[in-house]
Amino acid sequence: EVALLKGTALLELADGEVPRLPRRQDLPKEAFWRSEDLFELSRQGKRQLCPGHEIIAISHSWLTAGHPDPEGEQLQKLCRFVYAWTNTQPGLLMRRIAIFIDWCSLMQEPRSPTEGILYDRALRQASLWYSHRQVRVWLFSS
Repeated sequence: EVALLKGTALLELADGEVPRLPRRQDLPKEAFWRSEDLFELSRQGKRQLCPGHEIIAISHSWLTAGHPDPEGEQLQKLCRFVYAWTNTQPGLLMRRIAIFIDWCSLMQEPRSPTEGILYDRALRQASLWYSHRQVRVWLFSS
């Protein structure tokens, strides 16, 4: 239901021909983490984040009702910040960052009936991304 965007995909979006965030449905599946690549089983059999990886949940204002960042300004700021932050974390690489950002992580309007079901399920779990101890939460203000 929820898709976590790869840090490298975020940078590619910012450097793209139209530097703004696309809806989740408009992103290629390669832009997202597969669960088995981001999590592993511990010796106790519990699912845990792979060592050296980080999950970041972004809380941000939507600049318009139809698109959170129509001109790509927030995307550019976010990329600069993620890149700079990554460089201050020992051993952390952009290819090991997973990002929850509503526009790209949840199905957006217009939605097909199937996408609507996925959206409803994901919305019920959305608070997890902002409250889990293994997720860093960043608040971006305009």
